[in-house]
Amino acid sequence: MANKWRYECDCSKCSQIQYISDPEHHREGNYCTAVLDGKKTIHADDDYVIRCDCYAPRFHQTSIFDSK
Repeated sequence: MANKWRYECDCSKCSQIQYISDPEHHREGNYCTAVLDGKKTIHADDDYVIRCDCYAPRFHQTSIFDSK
């Protein structure tokens, strides 16, 4: 049986993910700042799609000097 669940977004491409160094809470690495603020962001509907309410894709700024 195939996995029915599908992710609508990719956390590795989200602007909410930041490097956190917090020895007091034993955190060292990339964490979702929305989740650390206590927000419940992930949910799934009846269509088997997992969504994040705080997903905001990172924008890659291009330059005229970028090679093609």
